[in-house]
Amino acid sequence: MSGCGGWCTSTRTSRSTGSLSWTAGPRRGRRGCGTNWSSPAAYWPSLTAEDYADQDLSAEAIATILERGTPHPGRSITEPATLTRPIGELPTTYIKCLMDGATPSSAVAEHLGSPSWQLAELNTGHWPMFSQPAALAEILSAAA
Repeated sequence: MSGCGGWCTSTRTSRSTGSLSWTAGPRRGRRGCGTNWSSPAAYWPSLTAEDYADQDLSAEAIATILERGTPHPGRSITEPATLTRPIGELPTTYIKCLMDGATPSSAVAEHLGSPSWQLAELNTGHWPMFSQPAALAEILSAAA
């Protein structure tokens, strides 16, 4: 697979993990990066301060993320996870960050009907570990 696989273009690419399909969404304002995600050394393009706008983050949190953040390996979107049983049977707490949209994807919503899956919601953006760390810790502690 060459190119960014849809992550930094306006095209979406689906991938199946067990029985759960998910989509790598486009980055706002980005055009194709030309990255070969199947390369062992490929990483998602680094985000800029603009990419963190409107995500319930302080200027200090954005600066910390930019300073300390590390690249995310691109192969995580090209290589499927190996599961011991269907994903709908695995104990899961799905944390929906509402600033990214109020409704989970249809694939996630399907699994939320399973007794093994629980939904938790946070009224924040994609980085609750910075915007609402205490609320996130409470959800994770309850799920442990």
